[in-house]
Formats: sequence, C-alpha cells, structure tokens
Amino acid sequence: MKTPQDLKIIPFEEKYAADFKQINEAWLGSLFEITASDKKALNNPVDEIINKEGHIFLAIHKDNILGCFALEKVNQTTYMLSRMGVNADYQGLKIGQKLVDIGITKARELHAEKLILYTSHQLVKAINLYFKNGFKAVHVGKAPVNRATLKMEKSL
Repeated sequence: MKTPQDLKIIPFEEKYAADFKQINEAWLGSLFEITASDKKALNNPVDEIINKEGHIFLAIHKDNILGCFALEKVNQTTYMLSRMGVNADYQGLKIGQKLVDIGITKARELHAEKLILYTSHQLVKAINLYFKNGFKAVHVGKAPVNRATLKMEKSL
C-alpha cells in the first residue's frame, strides 16, 4: 500500500481539535499512561501549543484526519517535534514520513537551528523513521514525561 495521492498536510484549525486529541490518545493509551501534561495539551491545543508560538499540522484525506504532529517552541533556536501519530488503520502508508518532512520544513522556515524530540525505545518504527531523516540519539537529560527513554535531535 502507498500514501493516498490526494493526502494533504494542513495547518491546525480548531474544528480538528477532537481529531488531534483522538489520534494521540489512541496511540498513547495503547502503550502508555496518558499523563496530566498530555491531557492538558490535548484538551487545549490552542492554549498549550499554538498560543505559545507552536504549530500543529494534520494529514487529511477525503475529509478524514489520518495523522498529526505538533512543533513546540523550546527557545529561539529550537523546536520540539511532538504529539505525532497516525491513525492505526493508515499506518504503513508513509504518512509519518510526510508529517516529518513538513515538520523539518516548517522548523527551517521558523529559522530553527535544531529540532528535538523525545520518544520511547518501544516505538521502533518511529525511531527508525527519525534516524532515516537525520535525527541522532543524544543524552536524554530531563525528559518531559517518564515514558521518554530516548532524546533525538537534528541540526537544521
């Protein structure tokens, strides 16, 4: 199977807030505990991400949201790729690759020098995707959530 040809990656609109939440809760809830910080961001993406100089993008196909991610501003030179997920029924179609491509492009447009992310060693397919796109494993330090066992970064 391949990526649907008419798949689009669009900027977040409030009408898609429930989709953003559902996609993230589905993958998080299947593997991990959904934390208070997860709930805060997923219940209030405008206040917690957009209004803090962040961005959210959604993969849409025929009016269905299939995937999403956020770019959260860390500081003047760094953004964090976060809240990335693809609906389980559409995994394996290279939608994650399209989302990562847009994340890298947008971070460059924002004049970021570095893009970071936190993930878990359990998420092997995601880690492989990040390595394939030039991310390198670095010391985790203080992770934003306990499930984060791996920090990765990419110089832009």
